[in-house]
Amino acid sequence: TDSPLSKSGVEQAVALQRRLFGKPVNCGSATSRPLAEALACAPEPVLLTSNLRRAIDTTLVALRPLVERGRDVVVLPALQEPYLGLFEPATRCGQRRPSS
Repeated sequence: TDSPLSKSGVEQAVALQRRLFGKPVNCGSATSRPLAEALACAPEPVLLTSNLRRAIDTTLVALRPLVERGRDVVVLPALQEPYLGLFEPATRCGQRRPSS
């Protein structure tokens, strides 16, 4: 189902952003740079996400520094997880998720 990003999901996306962009990486020079700057060295990094709202929201929050630098976000329905019917995990109450 296309559920929105929960409060916990937003917190996790923000934590991911801090972890990704606060850690220096090498970008072909002697100095280390944050991930945002390292990816800016690449010719045209494109950000891919599924078409589910929570995936798009996670991408926009976690990768905000890249989006703000003008990097494209491409939404691909093919990245959406498939519905597995009886093999879908049960909810916390033990009930199966409804099919969409």
